[in-house]
Amino acid sequence: MTASSHHERGATELGEPIKLKMFSSPLVLANGEVEEVDDENEIVTTKQFIPQLRRYEDPTLLEIFYDLFFAATYNIFCEIKETTSANTFKASIGFFCLLWLTWLAVTLFEVRYATDSIFSRVATAVQLGVLVGFVIVAPNFSPSEKPIPDVTPRVMQTMSIILAISRACLVAQYGWILLHLRKHKSAFLPLALQITVHAVSAVVLLGVSFVFLHSPPDHTYMIWYFITGADAILSVGISHMGDDTIALNSTHLMKRMALLTVMILGEGIESMAKKLIQIINGPSLLPKALNNTARGHITAVASTIYFIFLIYFDWLGPSFYLPRARQTAWVALHLPFHLCLVLFMQNFVQLLTWSTIVDNVQESFAFADPTNGTLIRTDSTSEQVMDDMLIKATNFFTIFQPTVTNTTTVVGDALANLRLIPDDFWGPYSDWLDSDAVGPAPGDSKFYKIIVDTYESLAVTYMNTIFGNFGIDAEDFESLNNGEPDPVARAKALQTDTAEHSWERYRMVFLTIFIAGGLSILFMLALKCLSSKLTKSFWTMVRINLVIFSGVAMCLVSLVWKDINAPLPAFVVSAWIAPTVALIWTFLVLLTHIDFGAVRKLPLNLNLLKYKKLGDAPQKGPRGDAWPVPSPPLKDHVSYGDDSGFYNAPPPVPYAANSASQAPQISLAIPNGSSETPQRTISSDTYGVYSSAYSPGSTAYSAYTSGQPGASTPGGSTAYTGYNPSHS
Repeated sequence: MTASSHHERGATELGEPIKLKMFSSPLVLANGEVEEVDDENEIVTTKQFIPQLRRYEDPTLLEIFYDLFFAATYNIFCEIKETTSANTFKASIGFFCLLWLTWLAVTLFEVRYATDSIFSRVATAVQLGVLVGFVIVAPNFSPSEKPIPDVTPRVMQTMSIILAISRACLVAQYGWILLHLRKHKSAFLPLALQITVHAVSAVVLLGVSFVFLHSPPDHTYMIWYFITGADAILSVGISHMGDDTIALNSTHLMKRMALLTVMILGEGIESMAKKLIQIINGPSLLPKALNNTARGHITAVASTIYFIFLIYFDWLGPSFYLPRARQTAWVALHLPFHLCLVLFMQNFVQLLTWSTIVDNVQESFAFADPTNGTLIRTDSTSEQVMDDMLIKATNFFTIFQPTVTNTTTVVGDALANLRLIPDDFWGPYSDWLDSDAVGPAPGDSKFYKIIVDTYESLAVTYMNTIFGNFGIDAEDFESLNNGEPDPVARAKALQTDTAEHSWERYRMVFLTIFIAGGLSILFMLALKCLSSKLTKSFWTMVRINLVIFSGVAMCLVSLVWKDINAPLPAFVVSAWIAPTVALIWTFLVLLTHIDFGAVRKLPLNLNLLKYKKLGDAPQKGPRGDAWPVPSPPLKDHVSYGDDSGFYNAPPPVPYAANSASQAPQISLAIPNGSSETPQRTISSDTYGVYSSAYSPGSTAYSAYTSGQPGASTPGGSTAYTGYNPSHS
């Protein structure tokens, strides 16, 4: 039964109402009829009743709509709470786990007992309301951060209540199913246990909600993860207790998981489009916002998302049904896989913004450098230099609006300090710059230090302004109260700390991309192993090891930037981050479809080296030695090889002792019609010669030859009398 057949009722005429029953049974009788509930709420069955549940081959429309809500909910959370610190990173992981486990609890019911009635639609509406509740708490969901009075307790309580409501709704839904299956002994106990599990979870979560209002949160929120995790584990375990009315392996659960993966990838495409619009419409110091670097990053991100989609379904295979144990492991493994995938997608898409930021930051250094261009001349005065720098600052802030507190204070102080430099300093300083700054700077070193301090202050300020205009709000307000009495010093400290936090945020994005991406590859391989029968052939092992190597190598790339206090590695500010990730996924796509069994075939079968493939050979040597490999007679003309080329050899001349060798020449025929004479190598000793003719990259022919010393064979080799079996 497909998703479209989920709606087994409909209007035959325009305007005719669609009739829905208050309750709809999930059971189908042996004759194909559906159980109904009469006016007295009595279940009408037949004497030959055998429990047979409705089973849908594909997700129903309501299930798809619920999955869309799930993906949209987490996407909103990612937009509101981008990863900025370790606390927000942990909050992101915690939020996703609670959301995913809630989705799983609802899905385990829907794939087994989905019906279409007023009751089921109301229950779905309640579960959608739970997802809306997740959106409500998303902006302030930071359990591990310092609590905000009157805000954090309310958020924590709301989260507990919506989790409790979701489980309470499932209690009602399973209760309705139990009413239908109460006479089926193998289903009654598992369903009763399932109801008990959800009921206990709902009660505990509701009780925890009151704790947050009367005591500090501390680590009380960890109860959410313990309860929802235990709820999911027990629910899956209970599904192993009954027959097909309880089991999950005959449902479309795997299709729901695959569909959710597609939803996550789709949200990644949506996020990429939003970032692209932000880049196009945002400010820029570059001639074009979409330069070659930006285009390369966009292509890499889009290609990577597409390749993940291809690899996931290529590795999954055509079957969506597995034995119970393997399916349980496959489903359970999707939690860490989806977590790594969303973290990878979220941060990889952010790389579009960060690459644009890095380009603009590098361009802004020219605005902050007093020695840039023709500002410094032999006749320059400090006032002129300051005015020129002020013009450049004005031009910069025309493009990028200040976002950090006291930005103008820092810029004004930095430019005013240039007046402290005497006018006669600029002439020798200009000559020194013209000489490519060879030797020590002229004049008093304190004046040179003023120039350096001005550049650093302006560079950091411009950098923070660019960060802020692209939505990277890393301002550390604690720096405003650092105890520094001088307001200018406090403003400079704020700018410096903000820049450090911004780069630390970029480092977290960088680390998450490669660690989460590498783990995603390894989890996908584990899913492949669970969903497919793997042969223990050599090339299968090679393929698996290459996939493992790719995942581990991708994780290890994060070590490039392991120290935030170290100078920025060239790789993290280059244009190669996104292409590197894309190349790894491209390699996996190619690895998935390469037929090693075909590639490993050489242009010539190496068995041609043996005399048994070449035809008539003597059975004994000149001294009566037994010929090592007897061979059948060869036809007058035989071709050896495969589609890549064929090799023609005339019949070999029979062995004749003490006579010059008449070893045949070999011609390599290429499919395009060209021909080339193979090279020939000779190895010899006292008794004989081992002659090998080589085509490019492979051995084409080898023969034992014999003859008078110094005699020349047609192939250009030297023949010797005698025979040595070791050269056979």
